[in-house]
Amino acid sequence: MAFLLSAFTALVGEIRERKKAEIKTQRYAEEVAQANAFLDSVFEYVPDMIFVKDAKDLRYVRFNQAGAALIGCTTQELIGKSDYDFFPKEQADFFTRKDRENLAGGMLVNIPEEPINPKRQGLRILHTRKIPIPGADGKARYLLGMSEDITNRKHSESQISELNARLRMRAAQLEASNKELESFSYTVSHDVLRQIKGDPTTKTIPVVVLTWSAQDKDLIDTYQLGVNSYIVKPVDFDQFFEVISNLGFYWAVMNKLHRQITGSGYAKAYSTQCTGCCSEQFL
Repeated sequence: MAFLLSAFTALVGEIRERKKAEIKTQRYAEEVAQANAFLDSVFEYVPDMIFVKDAKDLRYVRFNQAGAALIGCTTQELIGKSDYDFFPKEQADFFTRKDRENLAGGMLVNIPEEPINPKRQGLRILHTRKIPIPGADGKARYLLGMSEDITNRKHSESQISELNARLRMRAAQLEASNKELESFSYTVSHDVLRQIKGDPTTKTIPVVVLTWSAQDKDLIDTYQLGVNSYIVKPVDFDQFFEVISNLGFYWAVMNKLHRQITGSGYAKAYSTQCTGCCSEQFL
């Protein structure tokens, strides 16, 4: 009787252990199934093309939805097919050669720009990365590829490059025009200054040159013609306004003119500026 009880107890314990093992196995299987489902969801819903090729014949064994849409097919149409079924022969030959080189090298390959021309779609430009996936024996069993469609970005870059080229050309034209304008305004403004200083009735009038030019040659030439002050216009409007205010305060309030000048009728500001072009102004 004791023997039977002992055997029964052992049998019950073994059944319990088996049950626990079955529960663990079932739980593990569920966890694996959940993990695989998660990976499948990631694979399918990544917005870039993802594909897996068999290393032996380079036929597709997995292809996500984004990639299928880019090729212009369904995932079911792609599985079991090769590049020759969807691309021109010359392009398929190129892809096959590069895939073989990639599998032989065993390293990640980065292709910044890869043009493709699917039979059902127009020309697209992809940024592709490919890497061999080894099997249990360490040899490449699959080739994993990930491609980002950069067609729109390349088109935008091309438009920006073209626009920049036009802007550079326009800037060169404006620079040439400015040089011609500066030369013209320099000649005209200095002719006016010579007339003012050469006329006995106006030569004693104080002349202030307000100009964009900060070149030493312009400064020297202008003072040699008899100007009383040479001021470079600030680019900033507030600074420009401050300069004009200080200039007016100095000449109208602080500076003293001889009574022959103030009584001559020329004490008022004398200004001249070429219409729309001159860079200098006399006050």
